[in-house]
Amino acid sequence: MKFIYNQNNISSVFRVIFIAGSIITLAPILPHALALEQFSKVIDNPDQELIRNNEIAQQIDNASQLPGPPVATASNDHYVLTMGNNILVINRNGEVWAHNVGQRIDNASQIRGAAVAAGNEDRYVLIMGDKILVVNRNGEVWAHNVGQQIESAYQIRGAAVATGNEDRYVLTMGDKILVINQRGEVWAHNVGQQIESAYQIRGAAVATGNQDHYILTMGDKILVVNGKGEVWVHNVEQQIDSAYQIRGAAVATGNEDRFVLNMGNDILVINRRGEVWQHRIQ
Repeated sequence: MKFIYNQNNISSVFRVIFIAGSIITLAPILPHALALEQFSKVIDNPDQELIRNNEIAQQIDNASQLPGPPVATASNDHYVLTMGNNILVINRNGEVWAHNVGQRIDNASQIRGAAVAAGNEDRYVLIMGDKILVVNRNGEVWAHNVGQQIESAYQIRGAAVATGNEDRYVLTMGDKILVINQRGEVWAHNVGQQIESAYQIRGAAVATGNQDHYILTMGDKILVVNGKGEVWVHNVEQQIDSAYQIRGAAVATGNEDRFVLNMGNDILVINRRGEVWQHRIQ
């Protein structure tokens, strides 16, 4: 899961969601069948390259630009996420456009099907495996299966998610939805046939600094990127471990930087021009 949408923290993460530009700036579309074939192959095992328990990142490499068309520069673009090796852009009409990412950024291809997160009550959009999850203001979780097309949403019944006034960040980690509040507490919902009641993962506080701008998950880790571009990591197991810094290049310190995502062991930064810059974590 991989991308966070934060309704409350306007000064930091909220700017990651809304994009300026014009719809006509979207890149030409790949042939539909080819693009969907590439997409469906990628999402079969979307978490296969993520950092695992015993792998410790040593440094963050300098950013390198991925060539290709601009990403998410249209005024109608609303959410940007990653699923496998794809960047997904969801616009205000609920259309889902996918850019396959390899050595370059491929042209955007629409994944046809049901509209996603087009309601005024929709608040958070997350990725869990091959599903897009939409959490509304009532805390209901609605899921779209993604394959050759976007399937109609179905509700995953159970506990309400992220309805507290202090809830600040919502992410996914494996089969869990994590909710981080303003005190830095991390609450987890297991997701299966239903949404289980939240339980607190005890330990260190997460992302309580005024300079904390972007929050990501990568395998069993929570990454916090602050305003100086420092990346701090919390290992998550039975508890939240204290944060340690991954040394190396600064991440997302430019005024033009708008989206920070993770893809495998890479951090992607997308700026207002739609350029995608990649930091590898070694």
